[in-house]
Amino acid sequence: MVTAKLEDEKIKEVERKDYQRVKVNKLKLEQVREHYKEETNRRLRQLENQKETWTLEERWNAFKVVIKSTATEICGIRKHNKLHKRTRWWNNEVKTAVKKKKIAWKKYIETELEEDKEEYKRLRRLAKNTIKQVKTKNIVTAVFLMSCLERLLMNGNSYLTDLNV
Repeated sequence: MVTAKLEDEKIKEVERKDYQRVKVNKLKLEQVREHYKEETNRRLRQLENQKETWTLEERWNAFKVVIKSTATEICGIRKHNKLHKRTRWWNNEVKTAVKKKKIAWKKYIETELEEDKEEYKRLRRLAKNTIKQVKTKNIVTAVFLMSCLERLLMNGNSYLTDLNV
């Protein structure tokens, strides 16, 4: 006689949340970029005229609202599925390196030859280095943008005119 222990399994429903992102790639177009600059400058000038004294927090929140709302209106938004969220550093270069590494691994598993193992190790190092370089580049860009925003908050519109934005 065979006995089995049966338990009720709770089926988890994955909550699917979509999120929206501004289509900033549209700013590569000269006409859209110029329109964005003009509208942002106009709104920032209006903010300066509204209030004489600002706390840092008030200034930051007002600046953030202007930048986001202007970008949303001019560039538009796109919707993303949170389940398939992508990282900024995952690009075609990384994708190709990881794909080659995966192919080499499958070949090594099939053949179990030492030369295939060495080829896999070489491609694994290459993929790791590629990922490191791309991530570092992404971090450097983010730090630069943060420093630009910080200067903008401290100096206001004069920093935008220095950048010719």
